[in-house]
Amino acid sequence: MKVLIAAIACHPTAGSEAYVGWQAVNILRREHELSVLTSLWCREAIEKAVKAGEGWERVRFVYVDEKRGEKPCHPNRLIARLHSWIDYRRWCKDACEIARQLIKQEQFVLAHHVTYASWRMGSPLAGLGIPWIWGPIGGGERFPWKLAGILSPVAALFEIVRSVDDWISKRASKVKKAATDASLIIASNQETKDLIVELGTPSKKVYILSQAFLGSAKIHSLQAPEKQSPHEIGYLKILAGGNLEGRKGAAITLHGLALAKRIGVPFRYSYLGRGPELVKLVRLTEELGITSHVSFIDSLRGDAYVDKLKSGHIFLQPSLRESAGLTLIEAMAAGCVPVVANCGGPWDIVSAAGVHAISVGSVNEMAKMIAERLAELWKLPLSWSTQSESSAKAIREKYSAEYYGTEINRYYRIAVARAEVI
Repeated sequence: MKVLIAAIACHPTAGSEAYVGWQAVNILRREHELSVLTSLWCREAIEKAVKAGEGWERVRFVYVDEKRGEKPCHPNRLIARLHSWIDYRRWCKDACEIARQLIKQEQFVLAHHVTYASWRMGSPLAGLGIPWIWGPIGGGERFPWKLAGILSPVAALFEIVRSVDDWISKRASKVKKAATDASLIIASNQETKDLIVELGTPSKKVYILSQAFLGSAKIHSLQAPEKQSPHEIGYLKILAGGNLEGRKGAAITLHGLALAKRIGVPFRYSYLGRGPELVKLVRLTEELGITSHVSFIDSLRGDAYVDKLKSGHIFLQPSLRESAGLTLIEAMAAGCVPVVANCGGPWDIVSAAGVHAISVGSVNEMAKMIAERLAELWKLPLSWSTQSESSAKAIREKYSAEYYGTEINRYYRIAVARAEVI
């Protein structure tokens, strides 16, 4: 099938959205002939990867001029996000014009919007006159305002601005156009699906599939057949990771760990990453008296990161607003039992493993549930072992590149069939 892809972020070594874009193209090229609209800043890395690999003969990258990669991001996350959206708006306009030119030259069967994986700006593929798929897209997750007290002033401001942006975006003509024009829409989680339906899209046109997945080589590298159990080393190895933002719920985690210590659960907690909440959280760790049990580690890379996950027992991150959670998926693939909140993408992921999530409540309520969950996993070794195995199995079966490819190809067939009926 000849497919036109929109992926502003598509980079073989970068993370986040760029990871999503590259991995999707890497999977889809196996069965389809692709023309990929992406950013100029990705070009050097893409050409290097294509030259070093095989099977890229049926993929053409079309670089739309977008300069974000040529200047460093602003240190203020809110300002950096505003800059990125301004750049994205410009890119979408240029990409739409190039897409119209390509459609005149090529007989595309289908178009597919991959990144940015957000609903807020619509898509440059809307209104082209050919069947197209929007997603997987996220961003429909809502921060629970009853927990705003755990946020720093900067983080709270970010969530306020985001909520205002939600209100504006729901009424934006470009978003409405994409929601009505797309042949089908793939949401990355249930909250985003609910939002898309709120926009007026029929529920039968909206499907759910995670935008984050792991290749077979990555899954294999994370397998830990000789992982030592908690009782073998005498304590729970608890991990979390990603950009250290207020929405990740690390403050709630620390309160839960303090309660766990009080009831006699032995543990060592490591956060793999840095971010704007670090100073506040270090101070909270001291106030709670758990400094000797907690460490904040700079983001690890390569084998060091993989080894840390493979030795861990629990991935504890009650994120209050998260679309997918690549770090969570990697930790589960390594056999870490997830302890997350019942909201957003993480909830969908752990549900696939049959693992229960903690309910979103007050800080004290969630901290108590975290402590009880850790006590259960410590006191019942068989429970930890069973959930460790089911977590790794769920990733192999539902969050692998093979599963993603199978599902996307199924959606391709649905979209084309619907267009033929019309």
